[in-house]
Amino acid sequence: MISNPGFLTKFEETGEMRKDDRGFEVGDNLRLVEVDPDKNLEPTGRVARYKITYILRSEQWGILPEYAILAIK
Repeated sequence: MISNPGFLTKFEETGEMRKDDRGFEVGDNLRLVEVDPDKNLEPTGRVARYKITYILRSEQWGILPEYAILAIK
């Protein structure tokens, strides 16, 4: 869930660091839902959809084992 309204109005996101707890795969669709931090993280109704084009999982780059960097388009 996202609490950055500027991101959803621009749709310029190209990467996302996420907890790797969902078994992400290249080609998966990623649906990001904007939430309002002032309203107990209640969804605003705005949604962004992306496709995962690349996944980086590597401790040698300083990424914790339970996280992944997703390239999205």
